Formats: sequence, C-alpha cells, structure tokens
Amino acid sequence: MERFEYAHPTTQREAIGLLGSNWNDAAVLAGGTDLISLMKEYVVSPKRIVNIKNVEGLNGIHSNAEGVTLGSLVTMDELVENETIRAEFPALTQAAEGITSPQIRHCRRRALPAPALLVLPQRLRPAGEGRKREIACARRRESLPRHPRQ
Repeated sequence: MERFEYAHPTTQREAIGLLGSNWNDAAVLAGGTDLISLMKEYVVSPKRIVNIKNVEGLNGIHSNAEGVTLGSLVTMDELVENETIRAEFPALTQAAEGITSPQIRHCRRRALPAPALLVLPQRLRPAGEGRKREIACARRRESLPRHPRQ
C-alpha cells in the first residue's frame, strides 16, 4: 500500500475541498472496507483518503413533496427499516433485503442496489463547489413516480 494523507472533514464544504477536482488524487472512505482492500492490492493508490463518516448532512432518509432524499451514508439496514421506502419504493426495499451479509448491511456504503435504482425515477443532486446541478440517472418515467400507498 502506498503512503497517503488521511482527512476527516466535518462539513460538506470541507469534504468537497479535500476531494479536489482530480479523481485520481483523492478517494472517499464511507465506512466500508472495499477501498482499503483495493489499496492493499495496489489497484488504487490515492494520495488522500477523505473519510466522510462524520460529515454533517450525509446521514438519513428524508421525504418531502419533491421526493425522497437518501444521504450518502445511508446503510442497507436503514433502507429496509424506513417506512417511506417500504411503502413507496418496494423494489429498493427488496433489493436491500437481498443483501444478506450483516457486515455489508450495517456498514455505510456509497453504493446502493443499482438494478432497483434503475427502474425508479431519480435525479442526483451532487454537492459541489458553488455549482447546483442535477443528473438524470435513468430515463425519467412519469408513470412510475412512486408506488401507490395501499
């Protein structure tokens, strides 16, 4: 494993600044072990590791009239246990329930069940330095905005 700088920001602004604009210079650590394993095998060799576990505003599942927001640090267990997700996005709940390893379900990971996300209408609103942008993740299908409550 190559030498690296370790940073543990507490604000989104600080984290964004530490990550910089060159993807090869820094990597995000969100509580999982994938990154460290890849570094041990020399698959990736970032100059800086940015641990986002303590960054405020990245936890939780929030629902409002515009939709549902999943924080970057939401665990699979949180997806399974959240009533809004269970009622309105059952495919996401089912995908999270399909991950049977307790280690993976409890750790904070940036990866969500991709197949389930592909069938749901969604937009990403990434945080960035002074930019507000929206990324369509899949073709938006107005016929599937939410699962109707029963």
